Amino acid sequence: MTPTPSVLRVANCSGFFGDRLSAAEEMVSGGPIDVLTGDWLAELTMYILHKTRERSGGYARTFLRELEDVLPTCVERGITVVSNAGGLHPEGLAAAVRELARRQGVEVSVASVSGDDIRPRLDELRAAGAQVDVVEAYETVVPKKSRLRLRALMKNSERRPHIITFTSSSTAKNFVELLGNSNVGRQRWLKQIQLASIGPVTSATLRKLQLPVAIEAREFTMGGLIRAIVLARYAETAA
Repeated sequence: MTPTPSVLRVANCSGFFGDRLSAAEEMVSGGPIDVLTGDWLAELTMYILHKTRERSGGYARTFLRELEDVLPTCVERGITVVSNAGGLHPEGLAAAVRELARRQGVEVSVASVSGDDIRPRLDELRAAGAQVDVVEAYETVVPKKSRLRLRALMKNSERRPHIITFTSSSTAKNFVELLGNSNVGRQRWLKQIQLASIGPVTSATLRKLQLPVAIEAREFTMGGLIRAIVLARYAETAA
């Protein structure tokens, strides 16, 4: 068993689905690291994987592309790779990683985690003899000061934004909650503001909340959203 290092050096190679493909190689070659991590998942990513499941296999294939560049080096240096790129089919990605390792002639141990919320089965697990501790690692919380700051911004005609971007359904719901329940007030504040959405799922949520979508990205990434905004503004000035 490899002894636990006194200092654990963790490098991250992805912050979203569509991040740059060179990041894994940059992290591995950029300095000594112990763990290489990558985050691929969000509501939008799950939607994309669902819509492209027959083609993508239900997991983020860009992870495999990045891993191909660094897997032999990671094995040689003992670097552990951790990611959530498995999406809708973690077992499928695990199998693809094993196949990649076989092609590259390296031996790897690959584990995948499946399943959603197992909290309803905690008593069952404890009864079977398992020791179970629940540690909340993530929670979406709207800062208490955000409501006052947002309303003050919207009321100030000189500081009111021209465009507001939304990158998930949660951002749309939280935005409405922060503005308050008055639809009349929302419509008055938003009259001169364009709402830009990262993709169709977020757009559907905005429309359900009675918020008009002026701009929607064709490529469901931050870069795609920025390009959509630039093109929309260019079209307005050219008209």
